[in-house]
Amino acid sequence: MHLLIYGQSVNLNLANYASLLTLRFLVNKTLKQSPAYLISIKKCEDEPLRDFGKRFNAATMVAKDAP
Repeated sequence: MHLLIYGQSVNLNLANYASLLTLRFLVNKTLKQSPAYLISIKKCEDEPLRDFGKRFNAATMVAKDAP
């Protein structure tokens, strides 16, 4: 079976289908940072505390097992 992807014909066998399916889900996966990553976040010299707090809170949302 042939499939047209991005204007190119692809021979669709089980190995190709598995790799395309895996790629599809890996592209949409959100990467999680370790909680140790939060220690590396530093406030910039000219950055307001409020902006740093927003940036830090956003980082805690993507860190796995963060408190």
